[in-house]
Amino acid sequence: FDASFRGRPLHGKQLTVPAGYKGVVFHEPDRPANPDHDRKLFTTACFSKFTYWNYDKLPSKNDSIVTALDWIEIAEA
Repeated sequence: FDASFRGRPLHGKQLTVPAGYKGVVFHEPDRPANPDHDRKLFTTACFSKFTYWNYDKLPSKNDSIVTALDWIEIAEA
């Protein structure tokens, strides 16, 4: 995928969340003033595919998000 943001070119690639996992979007309505207090997060959406973007290079297998997803497969082996 190609796009631009504020005049900068963006190069994107769609990735699939590994089987057995799902992506989750959380919302935190009120962050506690004290960092020692528990935080309350609420699920607002789930997804199985997402697009990541690079502004300075084409997407590749060496990008951190791609290698992070590869580690899931390695850890389960």
